[in-house]
Amino acid sequence: MKPARRQKLLWTAIILLSLIGAWSALAHYLPQPDTAFVERTNPPPGREWYLQQMPRYQARPVMTALHVAPAFLFMLLAPLQLSRRVRDRRPALHRWNGRLLVAIGSILGPVGIAIGIVMPFGGPIELVVSSIIGIAFLVSLFMGVVRIRQKRIAEHRQWMLRMLAVGFVPVTMRGLMIAGVMLFGLQAPVIFGPTMLMGLVINVFVIELHLRRKRRIQQPGIAAAGISPA
Repeated sequence: MKPARRQKLLWTAIILLSLIGAWSALAHYLPQPDTAFVERTNPPPGREWYLQQMPRYQARPVMTALHVAPAFLFMLLAPLQLSRRVRDRRPALHRWNGRLLVAIGSILGPVGIAIGIVMPFGGPIELVVSSIIGIAFLVSLFMGVVRIRQKRIAEHRQWMLRMLAVGFVPVTMRGLMIAGVMLFGLQAPVIFGPTMLMGLVINVFVIELHLRRKRRIQQPGIAAAGISPA
């Protein structure tokens, strides 16, 4: 695949995932369908989500706000941070956007772990996987900050990409869960934890494949044909 086409496809995927993630966060504060409609239509991500999980969020408004608001901002700001055009032409904007993402991530990670512990929708599997995701997110964030303070720019970008990949796991997981509910008639709580784990594996695999490719094309004697993000 030509670099220009690869870049276009990558950016299309990034924007689409960001919009889905932002909408998913915003949906917590939109009017919810009534019980009769939910039981009749089984809307994605499944009737159990609306009848079991949404009331749990509504019963904990502070925790929900600390999860939803940072998640919404994270999804909107992440594409801006990935833009090479912004990084090269507006370095100050890139730096301040990065600092804002660090602040948001510092809230998002611990609250995500807490939600998995306090009100796990997928039971023990979700509790374990959400803790792994939260820790991986915070470690990547911490390493990214450390590397930029050490002026190790390339490693900083690699760790921040890993952080963003882990941060997008709920979006990937949501797509997998909706597919499981709508195509195969599976119950949302049953597949919530497994699809979360699948989302983590998919996102980490994709980003590590991308980083490996960038390292390979940057070796001496190989023409650089990189992708803008990173």
